[in-house]
Amino acid sequence: MNNKIAIVFHGGAGRSKKDIQGLPADCYYGLSSFDRHLKMRQQCDIYCHIWSNNSSENILSFLNPRASLITQPFHFNDLNFFRLIMLNRRRGLKPFLNYLKNISFNFNSECERIKAIYGRWMSASLALQLFETTIKKKQLDYDWVVLTRYDLELFTDFDFSVLDQSKIYFGKNVEICDNKGKKSPNRFYWNSDHGANLRVNIIPFRQGQRGLEDFFIIASTKKILILSQLFHDISNMIGNGAKINSHHLLEEFVMKNFGVGEIGFYKERINDFDLARRSKLGRVD
Repeated sequence: MNNKIAIVFHGGAGRSKKDIQGLPADCYYGLSSFDRHLKMRQQCDIYCHIWSNNSSENILSFLNPRASLITQPFHFNDLNFFRLIMLNRRRGLKPFLNYLKNISFNFNSECERIKAIYGRWMSASLALQLFETTIKKKQLDYDWVVLTRYDLELFTDFDFSVLDQSKIYFGKNVEICDNKGKKSPNRFYWNSDHGANLRVNIIPFRQGQRGLEDFFIIASTKKILILSQLFHDISNMIGNGAKINSHHLLEEFVMKNFGVGEIGFYKERINDFDLARRSKLGRVD
C-alpha cells in the first residue's frame, strides 16, 4: 500500500547568491533532491511557509504547493537578548563561561544568531498552522508528514514502509574524526575532499553534545502538529537551562512532549543528507 505523504517546508530561501533556474543554488540542489529521492512533486502534497525575499515567489512556483504563505521577515525587536544570554548562567558557571568564549563575547553577532533560531521555529510554527488549517478545511489525511527546509539535500531514497507510525523520527546525528581520532566540526567534512581520511561515527541519542538533528522530522499528522508549539516555548526552555541552540531546544521540547519510546531515528547525516550549501557549494557557514 502506498503511503500518502505531505511535505511541510519552512524557513528562508537559502543563502546562496548563485542562481540556477531562478532559484538560489542551495535551494535548487536541495529541492531537486527531494524530487529524486521522495518523488516530491509527483507523489507528495506540499505546504510552505517562507520568509519574503527575491527568491520566494520562484521557489513557490517551482514547488507548486497545495497551500503556501509568504510573510515579511520578523525581526524580534521585542526580545530582551541580554536577558536570554544571561539566563545561560543557570546551566552553571563553567558552561556559562564556555558559552561566552564560544560566542567570542560578541553580543551583536549572538543577537543575530538568536534571532535566526526564533525565526526558524516561528516559520515552522506558521507552516504547521497553515498545514493544519488546510487539512481540516479540505478534510485531508496523511500517513506521514515531513517537516523540513528548502536547502536540505537528500542523497538516498526514503522508504516510509520501514517506519513505525507510533514514532516521531529524526536524522541520526554524527561526528567526524580523522585517523587519529581527532574530532572536526561536521560542516568541514565536504571541504576535505569529500571526507578523505575522515570517519563518520553515529552519536547515540543523548550521549553527545549536539542535541537532536533538526534538518528533517517525520511523524504522523497528530505528532507533527505538536511541534507548532516549540516556537512559543523557546524563551521558557532557555529560562529553564536549555542551550541557546536549535538542536538542543528541539531535544528539550521533544523530551517534554514525547516519551523516549516514541522517538525514532532514520537516515544518517552526511551519508544520507546534509545542507546543499555544504555538500554542493563547499560552504562552512
